[in-house]
Amino acid sequence: MATTTLFVEIIIIGAQGAIWLFIIFSSFMDLPNSFDLLGVDFAVLAIPIIALLYTLGIIIDRVSDNIGFKALEYTIRDRVMHKIAGEYSKNVIKENIHISWTPIRRFILSTPQQEGLLFDYYRHRIRIMRSSALNFLLTAIGLLIFLLRQNPLYYSIVLFGIIISILLCCLCAFAWWRLVLSWSRLACRGYIDYLKHNDKNKERNKRNE
Repeated sequence: MATTTLFVEIIIIGAQGAIWLFIIFSSFMDLPNSFDLLGVDFAVLAIPIIALLYTLGIIIDRVSDNIGFKALEYTIRDRVMHKIAGEYSKNVIKENIHISWTPIRRFILSTPQQEGLLFDYYRHRIRIMRSSALNFLLTAIGLLIFLLRQNPLYYSIVLFGIIISILLCCLCAFAWWRLVLSWSRLACRGYIDYLKHNDKNKERNKRNE
């Protein structure tokens, strides 16, 4: 199920990328010749198209992760981690505690399948929002190139498309930020609850000795 979900995500990301690639391609080509491609029997090319979309999706996913989103995610994650660790130190154990992301990652990987689905849910949507923000930004740039080179008859429609693409880019970036924040809180609080449970077990074992 997780593998199928990941495959569909990559295809969606690749399909979004194919849109701005086609727009840029059309900007530098004769429009009638470009739209002649629409007459091709795409059913025959279904498998090659899916393969290309999958490859394009992987590339866009990796690029979007490495152009700044990864660094921002680490920053958000670390701030949440230190804040929750500070609350735990102050309100529960009454002493300073330092936690790193490595044990939290191990905790996530060791969670039961049912609980792990929630972590996967967030990660899937973080990936889609991150890549979609980049795709919509490139769509806006592609439409701008199209507008400058082709001088289309429907100028206002293309301009409207640019505005909508920029708006969607901003919304996807905001949704990505909120999802990363929620995922980081979920992971850190889950790990803190795990530590609390271990502390209670240690106290119980000491009493029984």
